[in-house]
Amino acid sequence: MNDALNNDVVLGAMYGYSTSKSGVTTVVIAKALNFTNKGVTLEVIRRYRCLWGGELKDASGAKKVTVLNPILFPV
Repeated sequence: MNDALNNDVVLGAMYGYSTSKSGVTTVVIAKALNFTNKGVTLEVIRRYRCLWGGELKDASGAKKVTVLNPILFPV
């Protein structure tokens, strides 16, 4: 599987991604754990949220997530 830069996703390596919905942006820093048929499972290390144009603040959420690999950037 490849990340957003078309490099192989490396298990154990750190990646980041962001999402935006209804003016709320979420930024996640996580470690790649394994591959699934739906993407890459990550162990969340840090999660931040902000309103559009606002300051990033620590946020809570799931400790493990599965995301589509094309949104992952190496950190």
